[in-house]
Amino acid sequence: MAMKVEIEATTKQFDKLLQIIDSEPELESLKQQLINGKALADDSQVGEVPHEGDNAIIKRME
Repeated sequence: MAMKVEIEATTKQFDKLLQIIDSEPELESLKQQLINGKALADDSQVGEVPHEGDNAIIKRME
């Protein structure tokens, strides 16, 4: 049986959770899901260059 869980955590808490489950081989798929979820949740614009015509302050919807 699979479950879907939503986690609300700080970056520090999330990284600690990943560190804890890193030593458990049977949780590798869970770890990968968490890493992928963390990447998808990052809505920062660090390193992005606005497209021509974009307001540099307003986020684009992608």
